[in-house]
Order: sequence, then structure tokens, then C-alpha cells
Amino acid sequence: MRPDRTQVIQGILKRNKTIEIVFAEEIDPYLNAFESGDVGRLQDMFLDIKDLVPTFAEEVFIALPDYVFVSADCYTRKKISDSEALKKQMDEIFREKIRISEDKVYYSIPLICTNTYEVKRTIYSIYKDNVDALVEASKYADVAVASIEPASYAYFRSLNKWDEEQYLFQVFENTATMVSYSQVAGIFKADFDGVSEKNCKRYTADALENEIEGMMTKVEMSAKTTFEIFVANLSVRVLSDNDEIRKAFKDRIHPKDGFPSGVITDLLEAEQFNWMIPLGAMLGSCEEAIPDMYEPHPNFISVESANVLPQEVRKNSKYHRYRNLAKKYMKILIAVLLVLSVCEVGLTFYFNTFRVPETLQSDYDKAYLEFDQVKKEMEIISAAKEEDQEALEALEALLASKPPSIGFSDIDIGDKNASKDKDKKWIRFTIKTADPLAIRDYTTTLSQDSRLDTVNIEQIVTDTGTNLKAATVSVTKKKVE
Repeated sequence: MRPDRTQVIQGILKRNKTIEIVFAEEIDPYLNAFESGDVGRLQDMFLDIKDLVPTFAEEVFIALPDYVFVSADCYTRKKISDSEALKKQMDEIFREKIRISEDKVYYSIPLICTNTYEVKRTIYSIYKDNVDALVEASKYADVAVASIEPASYAYFRSLNKWDEEQYLFQVFENTATMVSYSQVAGIFKADFDGVSEKNCKRYTADALENEIEGMMTKVEMSAKTTFEIFVANLSVRVLSDNDEIRKAFKDRIHPKDGFPSGVITDLLEAEQFNWMIPLGAMLGSCEEAIPDMYEPHPNFISVESANVLPQEVRKNSKYHRYRNLAKKYMKILIAVLLVLSVCEVGLTFYFNTFRVPETLQSDYDKAYLEFDQVKKEMEIISAAKEEDQEALEALEALLASKPPSIGFSDIDIGDKNASKDKDKKWIRFTIKTADPLAIRDYTTTLSQDSRLDTVNIEQIVTDTGTNLKAATVSVTKKKVE
């Protein structure tokens, strides 16, 4: 949803995990209705979309401009593992930093950046009243809203470049917002309405360049303060249809992006840039089907969904739609059951009058007894297929390069839950050591083993009982071509 238009995109996830775009069209703007909480207008939006897409998706994933979010910033706190202490930290962030009651907003924490001493959490928050109005409108239109997230995060998901710093500048008629991303800290936004499209019309070309330069100076000063380390003179992705604004960035403007290689589309390459945010929102629907969607990313950050909808709200929206659909098709179901009942009565009468020869009955009884044994043997064969056949080789790879300064607390080999993905986390283990550098040296040596592929440190914590460093590590198996 944008102030000037609403973009609707629909895609199909293929078996090979590619995505085919089957529909992309723009309709009237409805963002003003969201900002004012106009349930009637928002219902019209959902009905308009349903008219355009007959095979309407089971769930809807929505991206909103960053300026409608109360906060989009990263907040630093000491590393803790106690849930009560963590809740206290979050209370302090909302009270002292965001300065709003936590009860008035929905929020998400999509990025967590961890170093030795502290954790930096990116928090997006948005007023509950606006979101509740949107969800209420979806119920009236029999649509299930699954996700509401900021446009910047949807764009970053489309790029999938979590190891690179980014500037994303969103420009609209009355607003403008710069969003900065750093892989060592997270995301923060700054609003610059002085360079909105409306205000930029008042500037000469030179004055506009000066205004843009001043804005970038403020952004980079904030980035240095917020992120500590940030690349100077980084190029900017400018989301604007205004050619004068794009020209004012001169050599700092980033070339227009296109869809990633795994997306099949009829959209021209020149058009794809304007659909990166809708695409990213739609890709959010694939998070469960593609568990490694956010890979690769640095192992010291956690990348997850930015969906601000609580799970309970999402479930209620989906349940309401299912209930209405059940009512709609109840008459058809009753008619079908009536026909089946008539057929069942006729078949029952026929088979009750039909006699089976004694020889056939005897063969059937014998086969029935033997089938149970065959079934047990098939279960044994299936269980064997689920087992990892190279456990000793995996263990040998771990022990071959283990230094004496580290020890194992647990080792899991093979994925017991999903055999088709068993090589993605072939080995998962926890090591403990008094020397943090030994963890890095050991995992580096492991990554050079020809039997292993990717060695990923999932987390490093301090064992409160022994004061040792405990690292959880996962290893994927090298694919044999």
C-alpha cells in the first residue's frame, strides 16, 4: 500500500522453489483509509482485489510505507538469557526510547545482532488501532490477513543481501523516509519530509542538490552514531518516480534493482524495480515452505519475519474466513452427502445379497493375516531410510581436527524430522571451552574438510555454571555432483 496507489501481486511457489508471478496490477490508493482507520474503505480495497484475482490467495501479505510505523530503530542492551530480565529490557525500551505504551502498538523484532557483550534488536512498531481496523475490514470481505510489515524490510527480503550495508530512500507526495541497514547492528529510519515530492517542486536544481546533500550528511552522522561502523558515501536506492529527485543524488544513486533469479515474471526489467516491495511482501508467504529463505547471512545476526501481526490476530482472521466459507458451501455439501447416502443404501443392499465363494474367502483370510507382517517389514525399511548412513564418517570429521582445549556437550547427526532436508543440518553439536578463539579456529578448520560444506555458528553463550563459552554449531553435508 502506497499513498498514491495500491500494488497487487500474486505468485505461485513451484516445486523447485522458484516463484512464478501470475498477476501484477495497480489499483486506487487506500493508504489514507488505513491511516484514518476507515473500515468501510478498507473493505472496498479487499473487494477490489478479489474482483481482480478470481483465484484469490488464502492469505494476504501487506507492506506499508515506513513512515506509518511508530518506530523503526535498533536498540542496544546487554546480553541476557533470563526471560524476566529480557521483558524488563523491552519495557525500558518502550518507556525510555520509543516513548509509547507497549499496550498501544503491535511490534516485531526481525533482526537481532549479537556480539560478545551486547545485543542490538531492530524493533518495528505500529499503532494497534490502525491494524485492527484493517483486520476488521478483511473479515467483512472474507479475506485472511497473514502479515503486515514495513516496506523497507520487504525490499531487503527481495534483495537478500544481509551482508551488505544499505540505504533505502522512500519518497512520496507529502513524505520522505530514509531507512539505513547495517549487518552489525540492524535498521533505523529517519523522516525527511522537507524533501518530499511536493516540497522539492519549490527548489531549483542546485537548491535540491544542496537539500539532498544536507539530508545525507545528517543520515550519515546518525548512522555513525547508531551503527558505529558504516561505509561512507554509500550509494542510495531511491524509490521515487520523480526524475528531478533521482538526478539530485548524482553519482550516489544506486542502479535500479530487478527481481532475483528465482522469480519468473513477464514484467519488463525496467518495471521490476517498482515491484520489489510487493514482491518482498509476497515472499513472506514462502517463509515456512523455504526455511533457508534468509540464507546466506552473517552468523552473528538472526534474520526473521518483520510481521507485526500477533499470532493470535492472524489465527482469528484465518478462522473467520474459514467459518464464512463453510457457511457459503454448506448447502452444496449437504446435497453431495445426500447423493452419497442414496448410493450407499443401494450398494449395501447389493452386497448383502451377494455371496462370496468359499475358496475366495479362504484366500482372502490368508492374505489378510500375511499383510500385517508385510506392513511391519515395510515400516522397518522406511525407518532405515530415515537413518543417517554416514554417522561414523561425520563423527570422524569432527574429531579429526578437535583441539584439546574444547569439549563436546552434545552431538546430533542426521535430521530426524525431515529426511528430504537431512543434509541441510547434517551435524549439529555444542562445544564448550574456556578459550573463545578456539571456537573460531576449530570451525575454520572444520570448514576446510572435504566431507563438509557450510559450518555455521548459530549462537555463542556463556555457561553461567562453569563460566565457559558454549557454541552451538550446525554443519551441512557436501553434495556429491
